[in-house]
Parts: sequence; C-alpha cells; structure tokens
Amino acid sequence: MNTADPRYALWDEFLKVWPISRLETMTLDEYTNTSKTDSFCYWLEAKTEKLGSIWGMNAFKFGVYARVDTAQKPNKQGRIYTQTHGWSLRFGKSREEAFEKVRASVVAIARAADRGDFAAIDKITFTFMVRWKIAFLYQPRDACRVIPIFNEWWLGKAHRLAFGGKAAGSVMHGALSEKYANLDVFERGDLVLLQLKEEKPSLRFWVLPIDGMHLDAVKDETEVDASEIAESVLKQLRVKKVCVKDRI
Repeated sequence: MNTADPRYALWDEFLKVWPISRLETMTLDEYTNTSKTDSFCYWLEAKTEKLGSIWGMNAFKFGVYARVDTAQKPNKQGRIYTQTHGWSLRFGKSREEAFEKVRASVVAIARAADRGDFAAIDKITFTFMVRWKIAFLYQPRDACRVIPIFNEWWLGKAHRLAFGGKAAGSVMHGALSEKYANLDVFERGDLVLLQLKEEKPSLRFWVLPIDGMHLDAVKDETEVDASEIAESVLKQLRVKKVCVKDRI
C-alpha cells in the first residue's frame, strides 16, 4: 500500500465521516440533500471522485434523491416524483419505504465489503457502479479486491481484454486484482484505465453514462461501440442520431 498517495488520506477522511455505524442510523436528509456539501451521495459522487468516478447516468442511480428542480413531473417508467424527492419504484411506493430499502442495501453492501464477502454484493439491489463504489470504500485495506473502476461497461471491457468474456462484478474485480496483485489498489486502477485508453485512444470517457439507460450525455454524431450495449439502448441511441460502431 502506497501510503504516500494522497488518495489514501481522502479515503481515511471518508471513513471517518461515514463509518458503517453511521450508515445504520443515517436519515434521508443525511443520505441525500440539495446543499451539495455533506450528504452521503455527495461524498460518493463528488468528494471522493479521485477514488474512482461514478459520474453519469442520473440521480436515480442512488435509489432515492433530493430534487433541486422541484417542478412537477409525471410518474413514469418506474420513477416516482414528489416536489422534494424522486425515487425508483423498485425500492418502494413511498419515499419513506424507498429510503428504508435503499439504506438497508447501502448497509448490506458496506458490511459485506468489510468482511470480504464480495460475492454477496452481486446479489444486492442497487445500481452497479454505486454498489461497487460503496464496496470499494468499505473493503479491507490489507486485502483489496475491488479496483477503483465502477462503471460496468469499462470494467467488463477490462475483464474481456485480460481474460475474455464477462462475469459478475465480484469476479471481474477479483480477477483484475489478482492479475495485478503486485500493485497498490490505486495503481491497479490507473494501469487498467491506461490500458483501456491505449486500446481505444479516441473513445471518450464521457460515453460511460450509457451504463443503464441514461443517455443525456450522448451527443449527435458520437461514435459508440455496440458490442456490449443492450438492444433497447441501441434503439435510443439511433433516435438520437448516434453513429453506432460494431466493434472497438
């Protein structure tokens, strides 16, 4: 472990502010609010960005979120809105029910990571990249098995380049960790990202939000690899006049 890397100090700061014991009693306002300074979600996405990015998609990736835009919106496609919050219907019909299930999932992920049971994390309901960012942050420092790459598409691409095929999140993280076991966990992530860039230098990292149906970041005339994108997403890309490539 390269303790001189400033990312470890940031990791320490996160764990000091958000120990597992606090997650267990976390309120909705602590989990998500509009102040953009201190919520758990803000820490995951913005404050700890240098520990691995989860930017992209939209706020529904957190299960439930505090709305900045309070304009009335219709409930549709499994998304529920009130004036103050939005949440995924899969977590519950009410804001309170949704948050209880979201918090339970967050705690379950953190506890499983802390005890090194990464296979259990695959079965917990949550957005892939948020799930694995939480797992990364709460994994044992002396036995890191989750690398700081949380987007499912990128992680899958790295796994295919190294081993061929795709696997469950815990398997992909574990396999890549073992392959580069001689490196510090952040060095593993840095190396894998470098290899991905070298494989496809023109591929833009902001295309990552395609993970999970959120296409707001996709611009016209963008080239996107089609090899691992679901057909339902491809249809949306074509509507947006995106040039879909067959292979990287």
